[in-house]
Amino acid sequence: VMAAGPRTPDMANAGNAGAAGANPAPGTPPDISQMSPRERFLRLQDRVERAAESGDSATARQFAPMAIAAYGMLDSFDVDVRFHAGIMHTELGQFPEAAALADTIEAADRGNLLGEILRMEIARARRDSTALARNRRAFLAAYDRQIARARPEYQEHQAMLEDYHRRLAGP
Repeated sequence: VMAAGPRTPDMANAGNAGAAGANPAPGTPPDISQMSPRERFLRLQDRVERAAESGDSATARQFAPMAIAAYGMLDSFDVDVRFHAGIMHTELGQFPEAAALADTIEAADRGNLLGEILRMEIARARRDSTALARNRRAFLAAYDRQIARARPEYQEHQAMLEDYHRRLAGP
């Protein structure tokens, strides 16, 4: 049975859905065709991450390939986008891809806290307690020195970094 009127799929190019893209109703997905490649990747990645956090694995699996494809279209790769792509690969069980991204973060900025968190998340997902303990120690050893650098990704992820530090440092 065909539905009446144009159908606008989530995160699709709403501009191709006729007049529906002109004045989107509340809750209508944005027209990602008007976004920069970075904005597109981050929007899709956020959708995957929110779905995964809420336990909606079907939505996460649906949008993850789109987000990974959007990552591949970026013209520059900073620590922040590598971190987000690595977390997404980890959630999908794509550990070699996630580890490769952690390696690129380390190569670009030795001891970067987002790289250490990515390594911890990979170890946690793989249930590798030895790697998890090693990465926990590396994160804690680098924390004060790295935070003092006031890198843009640290400012953007301040609450997450503080939460990791509080949980890992213990009482």
